[in-house]
Amino acid sequence: MKIPALQRWFSTNVGVASAIVIFNAILIGFLWVSVFARVQAERQDVMRAATERNDNLAVAFEQYAGRIIESADAQLQQLIRAQAGRGGSMGLASFITDFTINDKVIIGLVLADEHGNAETSAYLGRSVKPINVRDREHFRIHIGQDSGKAFIGKPVVGRPAGQWGVPVTRRINKADGTFGGVAMALIEPGRFTDVLHDAKLRPLDIISLVGLDGITRARLKGTTASTGEDIGKSPLFAEQARRPVGNYSSIGQLDNVPRIFSYRTLPDYQVMVTVG
Repeated sequence: MKIPALQRWFSTNVGVASAIVIFNAILIGFLWVSVFARVQAERQDVMRAATERNDNLAVAFEQYAGRIIESADAQLQQLIRAQAGRGGSMGLASFITDFTINDKVIIGLVLADEHGNAETSAYLGRSVKPINVRDREHFRIHIGQDSGKAFIGKPVVGRPAGQWGVPVTRRINKADGTFGGVAMALIEPGRFTDVLHDAKLRPLDIISLVGLDGITRARLKGTTASTGEDIGKSPLFAEQARRPVGNYSSIGQLDNVPRIFSYRTLPDYQVMVTVG
């Protein structure tokens, strides 16, 4: 074979080989792009489904927690009206005897005067015990002014029995409008999350009732209940400051697990529910 012919043969075959290589590279690239697009689409579908599930659970959780708080608040308002109707002289024991207590929600009532001297039925059924609650945040917050709303305090360990409770409190006003004390209902933290125990929560799923102060009132991770965690550094609060209802993705502050979260704010009570 002459040299020019050899060169032509070599050039032709190299050109064909190069074309095949380029074609294969394009084909492989196209396949990878298709696979990536499919994976991304499936990921988006999974995230949409997870967000929709979270949203539905958050709505149910919000309504349930709201009803529990409203029931406790209604009991407090009844207690305050009854005391005012008797000139401020009615004790807690008389109220428990004369009125029906919603013991499915409330584990104890506290009736305190302006000095924090109080009677409590917490964990004691129909009997009452004297205590002082002047040092408690949920008492002090009512001293300065009457917000006209119930306050959902941080979880506390009840003094009579040493068990956790979430205090729902209202200010009591004297006839002249000055501070006359506080009426308080205690709710067991797990009562708030009972509604979602049957929602097929997976081991790393989380639901929480959390105050805008960053402290959880009730938390359920899988089947493990807890209360009183400080999650104030969570992105949840920046998200909530922008809008009262929403979704976001984040790493869990307490366990470093990535989750998709839905949240809803109960503005009248300065708390919100979250589902992750």
